[in-house]
Amino acid sequence: MPIRALLLKWKWVILCLFSLVLRSILSFSPAFVETYYARGLFPVIRWVFDNSLSYSPIPLIYFFYGIVAYFLIKIIVSIFIKKPTSDGSIPPLSIRLKNGLFSLFSFVSFMVFWFMILWGFNYIREPLNEQMKFKITKLDSISLKKELTVAAFEVVESRKKITNQVFFNAELPKDFEDKMRQDVSNFLNKNGFKNGGRLRGRQITPDGILFRFGISGIYMPYIGESNIDNATHALEKPFTIAHEMAHGYGWTDEATANFIAYLACINSIDLLTQYSGYLMYYRYVASNYRRGNPEEYKIFRSQLPEGLVKDLEAINKRIQEYPTWFDTDKINNIFLKAQGVKEGTASYSRVVTLVYSWRNRENVE
Repeated sequence: MPIRALLLKWKWVILCLFSLVLRSILSFSPAFVETYYARGLFPVIRWVFDNSLSYSPIPLIYFFYGIVAYFLIKIIVSIFIKKPTSDGSIPPLSIRLKNGLFSLFSFVSFMVFWFMILWGFNYIREPLNEQMKFKITKLDSISLKKELTVAAFEVVESRKKITNQVFFNAELPKDFEDKMRQDVSNFLNKNGFKNGGRLRGRQITPDGILFRFGISGIYMPYIGESNIDNATHALEKPFTIAHEMAHGYGWTDEATANFIAYLACINSIDLLTQYSGYLMYYRYVASNYRRGNPEEYKIFRSQLPEGLVKDLEAINKRIQEYPTWFDTDKINNIFLKAQGVKEGTASYSRVVTLVYSWRNRENVE
């Protein structure tokens, strides 16, 4: 086979390997990635999405998965259908299987390459805390207990500003998506990260479709959209969509996205959005504390106001209504570690460390 034809055949595999090798090399220079990708190429990619696909009246995630399914089915069909070649002969099953596996390998390589180009290099950008100039301070058991007390106080006070009723059916405004985009953009712009545009935050139906895969939201780099499950409890939605929008603005780390979501929410002018931020952060702190001190946490939780407890129970009940179809946590854990996130899914809870460090911040020299 001529070299040109060989290169064309293997182009996506070659480009995929190139992107992965480049990422490995650039991981030694986060400042370079921050300057030329996170603040250079990625905003251009974001601008293209914001001025094209974002105007779709329906979520494009449906089309994306439909296209992926089409190509996968086409590859599978090519293996089992006895289609004659140009000379009229029918390739044996072994050849069709070999060609099908190569097509699948090329398709995966295509997906990985564009994942890296459209978003993936953000995994090796400079950490947010370094750019906001505060040091990371790890919590010991005493500090964690104090943070739990602070988080509980904040969420209780935030709830008082709204009403004393239980929020089983809290309603979100019609311009919820626009307001959340503005809240996230305001926080990032205030801290020196230029953002804006028309990043979408879609609510996906049928209800529970994302929950079944073990997630409540997802950012799709291929279409530039942030998505959350429509079944997400109304009290979780502001924080959850802010988290996914943080991803959409180029912050890949889960703890960082939670940190951005928390500060974007609590600094919002909307009281329900503020409460969502405080409430979700409290849940992360409580989860961390409960793992090491289950009995002490039971006592602490029993002293919380009834309204807050009912809100927490309502959220848990909504999640339990949509059990996962398989153990997605392991898959997500492997994916995150493959992207250089050492803690895997445990990185979500690292938001407690970030908020605690930010709250007790000392400027980095």
